[in-house]
Amino acid sequence: MYSKSIITAVALGATSAFAAQDVRTHGVGYFWDSPLVEARMDPIITPGQISSHVHTVVGGDGFSTFMDNDAASNSKCTQSRVDGDKSAYWFPALYHQNSDGSFTKVELDYVKAYYFFEPTDDDILPFPSGFRMISGNPFVRQPVTLPYSDNVDPNAGPVQAVSFSCPQDGYSNAYSASESTNTGQGAGFPDAMCNAYASPLRYNIHFPSCINTDLPFTDYANNTAWPSSAGTTGGKQNCPEGYTHTPHLFIEAYWNTMDFTDWTAGQGQQPFVLAQGDPTGHGLHADFVSGWDEDVMKNLIATCDSGAHGDGLDSCPNVQAYAGTPTSCNVASANPTEVVNGTLPALPGCNPVQAGPETAVVCDCSSGKPVCDGSSPPSPVPSASASGSASASASAMPSASASGSSSAGASVSASASVSASSASTTATSISSSANSGSGSGGSGPTPTPSTTTASSSTVVSSPSETASSEPSEPEGGDGTDDQTCGSDDDDDDDEEPKPSPTPESMVRRHARHLDFHKRSGLESFS
Repeated sequence: MYSKSIITAVALGATSAFAAQDVRTHGVGYFWDSPLVEARMDPIITPGQISSHVHTVVGGDGFSTFMDNDAASNSKCTQSRVDGDKSAYWFPALYHQNSDGSFTKVELDYVKAYYFFEPTDDDILPFPSGFRMISGNPFVRQPVTLPYSDNVDPNAGPVQAVSFSCPQDGYSNAYSASESTNTGQGAGFPDAMCNAYASPLRYNIHFPSCINTDLPFTDYANNTAWPSSAGTTGGKQNCPEGYTHTPHLFIEAYWNTMDFTDWTAGQGQQPFVLAQGDPTGHGLHADFVSGWDEDVMKNLIATCDSGAHGDGLDSCPNVQAYAGTPTSCNVASANPTEVVNGTLPALPGCNPVQAGPETAVVCDCSSGKPVCDGSSPPSPVPSASASGSASASASAMPSASASGSSSAGASVSASASVSASSASTTATSISSSANSGSGSGGSGPTPTPSTTTASSSTVVSSPSETASSEPSEPEGGDGTDDQTCGSDDDDDDDEEPKPSPTPESMVRRHARHLDFHKRSGLESFS
């Protein structure tokens, strides 16, 4: 799984790249701003199939509905500013729900991927090529814990892996006291206009940094854990025994929410919805497949702290910046018959809005209107124990006990549980809003999820297994909007293609973003 040079270095135990460290260092990966693709694609949860909801993807053009362990690394191009990063990063697309019940796609502004090399007694190793992981749970509709805490140490309390930031005019990024009125950083969508200079509404997603390489990369529900401060000193966090400590990946995704001003903040009616029909934001999640050149990452671990002065990973010693442009790297659509941009009558797929606070359920759209009766349970999610180790949970939703402990852990993007009608009617229709061009995808046998007992099981159900064969009309008060289902053959004649940004405009935009972060002191994940 690791390259020969990495294995040799570990065996010799003589390289500073893997030495334990006492202080945090980090660098920030910047991407050209146009998404690689926006489509119902998820090679981790639904390899080779249609995903249940739309994801926004950045990274290397090896991204496809199925990715073997070499697919990302074999990308012909990357949107990353670092030539050695051909990884794929994706998260749910963002929509604005209009007053007439329709949905308008929100444009992605820009994405940043932080790589933290945390204080630890462990050796920090690069990600193996093809390693994949997920964080967050798309079915959750309430926060992990209250009051909100930006915590990723299981020894300090429940892990809160996802949150939103809403910088305001005057460069304010203060925390709010209540998640229901989040106007700074907190769990769930903020009920505020996020209008700071070059910094609109932002997704924040932490990934676990302990991986079990003895398990298959496809066993996403069991092969990661959060490092813990238990038994350590000096602010260090160590991985459970048998786990490899990797860099701490943290993604920020900024959205052009300032394009939507037809609502009044502070009224408890914020209009934004995640692509899976989540108006709370608690179901935020993200996925990652590593396409890093392991020697490049090894060098970053050993030498890079560019984030300390606001510069990107591409400014670190001995790192080659990628010479591509934003229009030269994209993923070609397999079948561009599903419109995911513009204004739509319903969210693509079978995704009626489910506001909670109960866990969202998988719906069936075979009758033309969503039936959400809970007969199709979502996939289980992994949990983090007090020691930080990951184990599969029999519940699809993180739970917090009275003592404050939580099984939130490295929650899963469990979008494998899609409706039968959604899967059957779109089996040949991969939605995409990519720029024109060709990409290279992975090849190889489709991973087969293992099934074990409920005490330690991770069962990833196929679409046909997760939908009710005889859907019945749901009873009232199911928390869903009474809307029609998304269509897979929408007429896209009326949608005008967006002009591709020029390299010059992208350079100016990145310069503006860097200027903002340097002036506001926001070059940290909190």
